[in-house]
Amino acid sequence: MKKRYLALGGAGALAAALYLFTGSPLRSEQLAANEPTRKVSANRGPASLASAPSAPVLHAVAALEDRPLGEDEKESVKTYLRLFANYQRIKSAKELAQELKAAKLNPVIARDANKDTGELAMVRTEDALPGTRYFHGQVFEDGKGMAHAQHLSFEIRPGKDSMEVATTLIKQNFRDLGTPLVQKDDYVMWRNRDGRIVSARKLDAEALRDNYFNAHSAEDVGTIWVTSEDDPEEAEES
Repeated sequence: MKKRYLALGGAGALAAALYLFTGSPLRSEQLAANEPTRKVSANRGPASLASAPSAPVLHAVAALEDRPLGEDEKESVKTYLRLFANYQRIKSAKELAQELKAAKLNPVIARDANKDTGELAMVRTEDALPGTRYFHGQVFEDGKGMAHAQHLSFEIRPGKDSMEVATTLIKQNFRDLGTPLVQKDDYVMWRNRDGRIVSARKLDAEALRDNYFNAHSAEDVGTIWVTSEDDPEEAEES
């Protein structure tokens, strides 16, 4: 059952989620945190992409990309990756939302139901951990108590060591990745024993421009997009 929606991973996930969060037929549920959350601007941490000076843009880019991640920002990346590494334990969208609330985030769920294949839940957050933004989760639920986190992703702000931090922490948290299938300066990708794809990609201007779901601007060049998702090639073969 878990492979029914696999084509929605990666770029397809963003296109599908765009409809889910803007289409009128869907329902969204606000999950209030059990305790007050630290409010920041939508999908941005206090030391995240929003922290770059607004003008001039070229100076902002240089300042942000030259600045290494702080300890609080590295801790944010660890928080997400610990969650990603335990993706098999996520049994529902609400359970994923509870994990996000435990991290002091404010999650929102949107659902798209199909009587033949089940229900696809998109989980986003209204705020963010420092140095990160745009958490995105896709959880397939078959209506019979079975669920699977097909896609999980988030962004790390541009920084002098952002790619290095992302790849180092991925390897620390995913213990069964082995040698990367792809290893470039701007893209590293692994496949674990279960066929799960884990990757970190540095987004250039073209990649940011082609992203129709998450808003970006010129100072976001160098953002690191971290993903953990089912292998779409396996979905095509099934």
